[in-house]
Amino acid sequence: MKKLIVLILIFISLNSFAQGTKFFKGSWAEVLSQAKHKNKMIFVDVSTTWCRPCKKMKKEILPQKKVGDILNANFINVSINAYNLDGLEFNLFYKVNSYPAFIFLDKKGKIIYRGYGFKTANQMVTLGKTAIKLHNKIDDFERDYNAGKRNYAFIIKYINALNNLDKPSEFLASEFLMSNKIREDLRLKFIYRTIYTTQNSLFSELINNIDKVKSIYEAEEVDRKIYSLFLSDIEKSGIKGNNIKIKKVLKLIKEIDFLSYNEFKTYSKLIKSEKSHNTKKYVKFAKKYFDLIQNDIRKIEFIKSLYLKQIKGESMMSLAFELSKKMYNNSKTSANQVLYIKLAVLTKHYKIAEVELKNAFKNIGENPNNELRILLKNYYNYIIKIKK
Repeated sequence: MKKLIVLILIFISLNSFAQGTKFFKGSWAEVLSQAKHKNKMIFVDVSTTWCRPCKKMKKEILPQKKVGDILNANFINVSINAYNLDGLEFNLFYKVNSYPAFIFLDKKGKIIYRGYGFKTANQMVTLGKTAIKLHNKIDDFERDYNAGKRNYAFIIKYINALNNLDKPSEFLASEFLMSNKIREDLRLKFIYRTIYTTQNSLFSELINNIDKVKSIYEAEEVDRKIYSLFLSDIEKSGIKGNNIKIKKVLKLIKEIDFLSYNEFKTYSKLIKSEKSHNTKKYVKFAKKYFDLIQNDIRKIEFIKSLYLKQIKGESMMSLAFELSKKMYNNSKTSANQVLYIKLAVLTKHYKIAEVELKNAFKNIGENPNNELRILLKNYYNYIIKIKK
């Protein structure tokens, strides 16, 4: 009888682990592609080999059925060792310095929610449910809206939630502004905080009052916002093959004389070459566009986006490294150096990485708790491990 009970308990235990968390294996670019293809969010378990709570999570918690049920159904699950190549790659886009870390992202790679430290199975389920709820706020917003909720702050949050999911929101903004008489500064704030495209009357109102908007917000921040809106419209239109809309966007840029018209025009050619899977043209326009970008932060973001690109099956990682080298040679800032080091390691230019790491450590100083020192030490240790 005792043997039978033991066998039953073993069976129950094995069954509870049989349907545990299933992890996707592949590059970060492939993870994002899977998430987009399956319309799922992303769950990332970031750990290290020396972290005891990490080991316990992998052995006892993540294999449990109740944890697997919620993660497998709603997320593309990824397990990353912070000190291996996949962890260094993840670090190119996200900063994680505490382990274990549980990062929840939307299908575009935008962080929704984070958790750190050892979690029980029930706590992991709660983490997953919280991330899902934060991502799927639309149902709650819609319920409250239908119940009559219409205040200023609520409508802004509702519109931004729709925009984040690429769902139509213009009707809400138009209805709110038509139904409410609000003073000019609040109206401009509302438009600025909810605008998602350059192709409507609200954007025209924003541009017509641009000096007033820049008296409310930092001028550089406003320019960044408008720049991202134009880029987004060109990209979305290019992906859909809507050349007429691209021409409208470019015409508007020329009319309002916003920053560099040539920069946007070249970007439109870049998107078209990606759409047509023309690798040579894509590389040509990527280099030209990079040279036209007038801001280092935007250059860095563009290089990171290139790292994830595949045109006609060909990776753009080498191009990302080439441009990071060019950027660092032109401007030897710490941010440019760190990007150059990261991409040198990720594209296996280890000798270059070693030289720059030594230079970087000299500039950082001796403080062992310096975040940048810790980050760069990870890349240095990886090179040492590869050499052995």
